[in-house]
Amino acid sequence: LRTRARKAGHGNLIILEPRNVAASDLLYDGVLVDAPCSGSGTWRRRPFMRHQTDPDVIKGFTQTQAEILGLASGRVRPGGRLVYATCSLCRSENEDIIRVFLENHPDYRPDPIPNRLNLTETAPGQYLILSERFNGDAFYLATLRRM
Repeated sequence: LRTRARKAGHGNLIILEPRNVAASDLLYDGVLVDAPCSGSGTWRRRPFMRHQTDPDVIKGFTQTQAEILGLASGRVRPGGRLVYATCSLCRSENEDIIRVFLENHPDYRPDPIPNRLNLTETAPGQYLILSERFNGDAFYLATLRRM
């Protein structure tokens, strides 16, 4: 992550891992949650993963994702942006996580971003990056603003 951020010109980066995010008392303009997931968006290049993923595995990920998103949301300053991303195409790991998060965090709202790449928008501020469109892995992205 550090190497990619530096190449993209983003040097002001602090990485908080789930085990220590709650210990931080700092607030940030933006927080990216690159959530652990089933990896269903990578099945195109890793088809064997289809046979190693079952509903129980996905359910385990959704619990972890919700916990991490909840912890990370506390690190966003008012007016700041929270970005949630997975390499999954499972609704339960994506749209459902965001729906429940928004129900439980009234200080957050969807925050649509400029969609210059014409990504598939599944709901306001929620996007799918489809593998066939960009000849790569598929991803889900949700952008939220703290009020």
